[in-house]
Amino acid sequence: MDKDTKKQFELLNKRFDGMDKRLGGMDKRLGGMATKDDLKGFATKDDLKAAVAPLATKDSLHKLATAEEMKAGFGQLREELADKEDINKVYNAADAFFKQTLTYHQEMLALREQMQTVQLWIKTAAPKVGVEFKQ
Repeated sequence: MDKDTKKQFELLNKRFDGMDKRLGGMDKRLGGMATKDDLKGFATKDDLKAAVAPLATKDSLHKLATAEEMKAGFGQLREELADKEDINKVYNAADAFFKQTLTYHQEMLALREQMQTVQLWIKTAAPKVGVEFKQ
């Protein structure tokens, strides 16, 4: 081989070494990418189509209420809901009921006390008048 040819081979050899280094870097970058086996667990186009099929279609959306219908429905619902005045009426009725209950309870306690006093009087008076007292 002559000198020129040898020099050309050396230059080509250096170029190939540079290409090997670059391709080595590419191998490192590609090594982190997914393989076909890695991708087998992911959904396919058919899987996605099957998943989307039961979702709403344009035809089924017309069955939903329009904004006007929703506003009318909420307006009617607001009319039926209790307002502050209605709630105050309920509170007042509950207060009146509790007051009556408390009064009744107090009356029953007073009546019980009276009954115990009368019973004690009868127990004391019964032997003196000759009557047997049975409870």
